[in-house]
Amino acid sequence: MGSLLDLGPLTEEIEIRGVKLTISGLTAADMFKLFSEYPDLQQRLAQLGSPGAVMMNLAPDLFAKMIAMAVGSPGDQEMEARARKLGAADQINILSAVQRLSFPQGFGPFVEQMTKLAGTPPEASSTTSNSSGNASRAPFSGELQTDSPGMTRGISPPVN
Repeated sequence: MGSLLDLGPLTEEIEIRGVKLTISGLTAADMFKLFSEYPDLQQRLAQLGSPGAVMMNLAPDLFAKMIAMAVGSPGDQEMEARARKLGAADQINILSAVQRLSFPQGFGPFVEQMTKLAGTPPEASSTTSNSSGNASRAPFSGELQTDSPGMTRGISPPVN
């Protein structure tokens, strides 16, 4: 029988412009830290109208924070600033490695599992009214998933 000590590190080495970087997957604690830095996510969703619009609005800061965490420098302002200045392709290469390591079944299933652990049914958290009284806003969905190459939804079929 195996133990946690038998598991190797949750890392992947990638190359960005000739430099080899060791990318670490994000832990649940990392995700909670990120979510805690955006407590107004539901309010932003109500204002901007869709999960995609919110993500586009948050993307520069959120991606920079995720990249800094993935290279072993969480909360390092200088590293986050450097991550913001990377080219889009370099950022996506790093974030794709983070996705493979952290969310092998996709981000949506991760959010669903976290919602279950928290004891809050997804319907209850998505139908709460906001202070502006706009009860007709689109509900927040943990199913938000980017359908980009390398980022699959659900369980990926084996690659031959």
